[in-house]
Amino acid sequence: MNAAFFLCFIAPSLVATENPSALSLLMGLEESRSSIRSGRIVLSIQEIDPLSQSVEDNENVELTIVFDGARRFCKQKTQGLTISGAKLESEHDVSKFLNTKSRSEIVKTGIGRIEDIESRLIHDRDRTIIYEKSYGAKCVNADASPYYNFDPRCLGFDVYLKPMENDLHGFFEYYYPGSVAPKFLGTLQLVGKEVVAGHQTWHVLGRLAGQEREYWIDSTNGYKIFKYRNTSQFMVSEAISEYGPTMKVPSKIEIRAYERRDNKLKFGMNINVLSQQFNVPVDSSEFALANLRMPIGQAVNDVRSKLAIIGYWNGETLIPEWTSQRPKEIGKTRGFVYVNGALFVGAVVIALILYNRRRK
Repeated sequence: MNAAFFLCFIAPSLVATENPSALSLLMGLEESRSSIRSGRIVLSIQEIDPLSQSVEDNENVELTIVFDGARRFCKQKTQGLTISGAKLESEHDVSKFLNTKSRSEIVKTGIGRIEDIESRLIHDRDRTIIYEKSYGAKCVNADASPYYNFDPRCLGFDVYLKPMENDLHGFFEYYYPGSVAPKFLGTLQLVGKEVVAGHQTWHVLGRLAGQEREYWIDSTNGYKIFKYRNTSQFMVSEAISEYGPTMKVPSKIEIRAYERRDNKLKFGMNINVLSQQFNVPVDSSEFALANLRMPIGQAVNDVRSKLAIIGYWNGETLIPEWTSQRPKEIGKTRGFVYVNGALFVGAVVIALILYNRRRK
């Protein structure tokens, strides 16, 4: 960050009071997380279904993330819900059906079923490539992927595990430098000290694009965020974090989002860190295409450019043409469509149905 750019915001508050400035607290948080440069983290994520009638309705995901700077490898294992689009009349029927039925109810109708699903994803700044057996291989925009793809150093900063910027520095740069910065910085204020889960924290408030963003930060032991809240016109969402004794990222996070009009649960997550290793050497093979474990001949579609095929996997690299028997493109004859996570259910199913229709 440009220190001179922030001086005019920080210096007046330091002179006027002994309390830290709101901006210095956020910058301290970024500096603490930026000291993590690489590593491996394994998380369990329980997605809370607002329509759940039992604990079985909540989807459980085991997520492994290996990262080195902006590069990431993500492996996601879950028992996912698949929907037979052929048994529903229209995209509207799909959306209405999914938004009014729990997982167990959908399975009972025979339209859905539960399957063991494993997906693998490699992310770099310019592209994200995903492989999952029933989904095929796709090259997508980082923020358009229906799979978990986020920088673990951002845990606790937001209620979504898919930040728009997708990496730690992008997250902070969105709020500070550039045209957005003066608008956000001009609204920053230090509300005061508050106790969160037994910890003395500084409450920071900022406003941007009609939303209030609030941070509860403990600056006494390495700048840790214990609570985050986002309030928009229609929804209030919160992330409450716990930390282990030597952890810079949370060990547990509880995320809940509610509609403001009736306080109805919109979505929720319970996140537990199962293991973590930070600032350790990461072999470059982690981010190689071979780590996606695609079958020989697998076509990789680029959904960013009208489903153009960017290459075929030959076991070592992507080649432009497949000289032996053309591989069967997965998804063309598939009757069931995988729904990956409560947050993206309707959008993913509709997109895949439209995609299949175009190809027929």
